[in-house]
Amino acid sequence: MVSAGRCESWVVVDGSTVRFEFERGVMEVSSHAKGIFRVRFGRSCPLREYRSLSVVGSARPVELEVRELEGGVEVGDGVLRVVVKDGGAASWYRGEVFLWESEGVFRDVEWMEDRHRLGPEDEVFGLGEQMTPLSRRGYVIEHWNTDANFPHTEASRPMYCSIPFMLGGRLGGGPWWGYFLDSPYRSLFDVGNADPERLTVRLFRDDLTVYVMSGDAPHEVLSLYTGLTGRHEVPPLWSLGYQQCKYSYMSEEEALGVAKRFRELDIPCDGLWYDIDYMDGYRVFTFDRERFPNPAEHFRAVKELGFRPVVIVDPGLKADPPGVYPAVDEGSERGFFLRRPDGSEFEGRVWPGLVKFPDFSREEVRSWWAGLHRVYFEAGVEGIWNDMNEPALLSDHVFESKTVPEEVRMYDEGRWSGQDRMHNLYALLEAMATREAFERFRPGRRPFLLTRAGFAGIQRYAAVWTGDNRSTWEHLRMSIPQILNMGLSGVGFVGADVGGFGENVTPELLVRWYQLGAFYPFFRGHNAKGFVPQEPFAFDGSVTDLCREAIRLRYRLLPYVYERFHEMAATGAPVWRPLFWYDRSPDALRNDEFFLGGDLVVAPALERGMRRRMVYLPPGEWFHYHTHERWASGYSIVETPIDNIPVFVRAGAVIPVYPSPMAHTGEREEGVLSLEVWPGGEREGVLHEDDGETPAPALVHRFTRDRNRLIIQWEAGTRFEEVRVLLPLPGGAWRSLSVPVRGGRTEIDLDEG
Repeated sequence: MVSAGRCESWVVVDGSTVRFEFERGVMEVSSHAKGIFRVRFGRSCPLREYRSLSVVGSARPVELEVRELEGGVEVGDGVLRVVVKDGGAASWYRGEVFLWESEGVFRDVEWMEDRHRLGPEDEVFGLGEQMTPLSRRGYVIEHWNTDANFPHTEASRPMYCSIPFMLGGRLGGGPWWGYFLDSPYRSLFDVGNADPERLTVRLFRDDLTVYVMSGDAPHEVLSLYTGLTGRHEVPPLWSLGYQQCKYSYMSEEEALGVAKRFRELDIPCDGLWYDIDYMDGYRVFTFDRERFPNPAEHFRAVKELGFRPVVIVDPGLKADPPGVYPAVDEGSERGFFLRRPDGSEFEGRVWPGLVKFPDFSREEVRSWWAGLHRVYFEAGVEGIWNDMNEPALLSDHVFESKTVPEEVRMYDEGRWSGQDRMHNLYALLEAMATREAFERFRPGRRPFLLTRAGFAGIQRYAAVWTGDNRSTWEHLRMSIPQILNMGLSGVGFVGADVGGFGENVTPELLVRWYQLGAFYPFFRGHNAKGFVPQEPFAFDGSVTDLCREAIRLRYRLLPYVYERFHEMAATGAPVWRPLFWYDRSPDALRNDEFFLGGDLVVAPALERGMRRRMVYLPPGEWFHYHTHERWASGYSIVETPIDNIPVFVRAGAVIPVYPSPMAHTGEREEGVLSLEVWPGGEREGVLHEDDGETPAPALVHRFTRDRNRLIIQWEAGTRFEEVRVLLPLPGGAWRSLSVPVRGGRTEIDLDEG
């Protein structure tokens, strides 16, 4: 292992790029946009350029200010500065230093390292979904999409979804920063594990491309990062309701029976999901004609009950003999599958046995794959679920690979590349193909795609779930930092399987998981074969009642949740936010609480038998959502009865709600805007109005409120005819005020009545 060595020369290449030549390498520092630098390091000039599938934001470079210092060169854009020294050592500044130099850039035969020093108060977040506490400090995060060892623990690395972006800062004050490694090759982020005072980024590649950015607060950095790599689009409203899944509902009769049971018990649900057993011999794009003989009629029946059907699609196509499986025949004839170095098709073992994997790096293959979805959409499917797309292989042998070998090649849009480059991109490329299917067969409708694997930029196409968790209290607890860190990685539409995928859930754990899951950005129940059922009606009547109430709370708050998705699409701010998003005290670094948007703090019950817990509330005044009691900031002991979990609403908040129970989002009350208006000071904000289904632009209404008055300015074209204001009363009751909508402005006296 050698360092880059002494800086021998530097030159301003153009007004926005500075090139440094070291004894053993070349570094270029470029302005990508105000507050974002792109840094590249390689063996020699010219540095190699590779197409990035992650970066979509257009470069808007600014003129750089460059000056030579004693022992280094300073490069700045008026907001962000970097001082480069021998060895490629770089210190980054936004007013004050935020990312310290260490030894610089090092290279070995197989990898390259970028090393920085960690100060005593530095914290690092993001970096995808690996199971650790919220702070990544003290851990090694590996990025190599993997069907992870089961069960998942803090030692499980790598996992399904690789996002090599870290958000850093000091809770006590100072700038926040983002560091994005724009490379799909395998990487390791050692955040003070081997050396508590060192941050080491190791890339298994001999050139390095990094984007560094900074802001005064976490939301500024996430806005820059998601501006660079893209943001979630606003999803269809139904996908934010409760989703019911199981591995598997084995027949049309069983699936329809589950749908009817939800309606008989008045449990809200919007999605009914179909795992791999709907297929003919696990062949994707087919239906088993004995157990699912009439898929179009079946889907029509469940849709009449208000459910949207979602089917699983794995990437591997069963390697049947010619003449058996038309999709695999066509793919082979057209040369669309992954190839070994000798040109033969690669085959790996998954659920159907031996399968062939499409080469999604080719545009024509993505278009072909999109076309294969016709059978689903013509039958009435409304959502797609991509699984096993790391891509995963099944093996009973410890030493066999659980993924495609690195020597297997993909065309990479004109240049053959091995899996060392293409592996982490596979799920992202598949998601691009699936998006094309929605555009082709469901034009004018918002797509809904769920994926297990992904890479930076996956948020442009899909929601993500955290994979095969277990029915344990530990996994209930760990879902909180896992979802938070995914949001801090730019992926905010995310959830964990409610109840746990594997093992047998207990009634208490199931209730507590539904109570937490009701606040997940993506809310789905799912479990595996061979374990007790986990539908909300799986146990006795009291458990069913408690699960029903948890799901009903989700539907009551759905307009507020939906607003957060509009906000995320516009700014990149995740739906779930850590307490330090608004509170920079050390107390805000918590693994067991979170913000939903900016006005709700959720503090779930996370241990068996828990009936009270410690809660920390950020500065300000708060109300208990269920009892309407006033609470002060700081630490308090709060009751956690079995029928609910502590939820606190910020004083002065205006929370849009659906106050009337519904079976699914198609039953939401039309023409009435219902708002919970909580006591407190002045507030202003926006409310979006759209149809929840199409990509047509939303109307944006603006509101202001003081202690006694709420004013709404309506954008032309609103379909709201009435505003219903709900004012909290002691003991959990509400007082209601209704005012008709006339003209472009509605003013409501909150003291009326």
